[in-house]
Amino acid sequence: MQNHAGHMPGSCMGLSCTQYLFMKFRIFTYILLLFLAALALGVFISPPVFVRADTPVLKIEPGSHPDPTLAPQSAKSLTFTKVKMTAVGGDVVITNMVIQNTGTASDGVYSKVGFTGTPEYISSQGLNSVGQYETDNTKIKTITLKDGATMDVSLYADMASDLSAYNGQQASLGLVRVETDAVIEGALPIVGTSHTINSSIALGTMTIAKGPSDPGVAQALEISTTKQIFTAAKISVGSNDAVTVTSIKWSGLGSIAPDDVANVKTYIVYKNSVTEHAVSLSSNQKDYTSSISPGLTIGKGEIAEAYIAGDIVSGSGRNLQFKLLGSSVKGTSASYGYTVKGSSSFTGSAHTISSGTLTVAPANLFSFQGEPRMGDVVFSVKGEAIDISTFDIRPVSESVSGVSIWDSRGNRIAGPANPSPDGLIHFDGRWRVSPGITVYYLTSYQGGYFYGAFNVTGTGVSSGRTTTIRELGNPPESYTIPNEP
Repeated sequence: MQNHAGHMPGSCMGLSCTQYLFMKFRIFTYILLLFLAALALGVFISPPVFVRADTPVLKIEPGSHPDPTLAPQSAKSLTFTKVKMTAVGGDVVITNMVIQNTGTASDGVYSKVGFTGTPEYISSQGLNSVGQYETDNTKIKTITLKDGATMDVSLYADMASDLSAYNGQQASLGLVRVETDAVIEGALPIVGTSHTINSSIALGTMTIAKGPSDPGVAQALEISTTKQIFTAAKISVGSNDAVTVTSIKWSGLGSIAPDDVANVKTYIVYKNSVTEHAVSLSSNQKDYTSSISPGLTIGKGEIAEAYIAGDIVSGSGRNLQFKLLGSSVKGTSASYGYTVKGSSSFTGSAHTISSGTLTVAPANLFSFQGEPRMGDVVFSVKGEAIDISTFDIRPVSESVSGVSIWDSRGNRIAGPANPSPDGLIHFDGRWRVSPGITVYYLTSYQGGYFYGAFNVTGTGVSSGRTTTIRELGNPPESYTIPNEP
């Protein structure tokens, strides 16, 4: 029924009741669909998350970020962001950490990005196609943080060598993801300081090459050798700026064990002055790092030499070789304070630790006239100590008896022994001869003399190698008998 104006009743808002009801149905349908979509996304109602009581927690929070500065080309290890991570309620295993280029600067401003902290170093690399770097792509697959321990992690970058196309851009790095078996407490991403790209600052440079003191060729290194130079490298500083060297790491490539060498140090020769620096051994028992404190400054265009040297203690048959990577020589550009690293690298020769050698010779046979000594014997040992197992002499007269071997302190080493049917005196007692020259003397009850030739068998203490000397045979006249004075 219509009113006087010819309209439907006001309750239908000027529409036919059918149209009005259809409009309300459509609105209700839209609201219902929105509600169902929100419900599916968990906007209104989130399902409960159940966490086992013994599940550890990784607490992640921002650290003390560095102040904003310029990011010049070729700067190394420039810190952008600092993060603090703490394990709570158990050990935490981190399987991956992801760095993201979070600034407005192009990915091209970075040569490499990485982490420093604990562990001390995670191999750095360039950003991937989506501007990220993930640690699970490096050699270190996992990081274990002990319960209650905190590690401070720095996100750093090595800047590209040419930033002329990016001047003024703002560069920043953020930690955007951490993958772990623990529950994460804290908000990601954590983004630190933005640094301004600069291509006009010319930092100091270092180039690594073979040094003048390097042995140059593979050598047989004898045990007991001291202050042996293993590898020497030349450090050439460019003309931009002086460089203060702060650390040098030698990468071990050989098969030696840490105990095979002793007193290992880095020596730096600069302007006729030699400084020595202690080394620390890496966890893989291969690399030797020296912290140069307070730093050694090498002037513009000048050259220094660094070499690694030490004492040979053991390791017969094993080899020893060191490589100095350019990136393992770190310093600061003296005028600007930015970290720089060397370029190029040098690999030294592979040296072999030799097995022991033994020579035996008669000494002054008549230096003890009037005493029951038959004479002296000189043992010359090189490379390693040798255990003597057999030692034979031929006396000039078979009538001697009670022959003994004595050391310089008057200790009986072997004997007394008498001639055997073959005319030789056999000493079967074992004794050890150290590297170097050792003199023993022989006595008998009657005195007498012996020929200047010997049969000796010995075994290298480190190598296990047997050394044999066979000089005695028939007839004895083939050997020289010293003339009496």
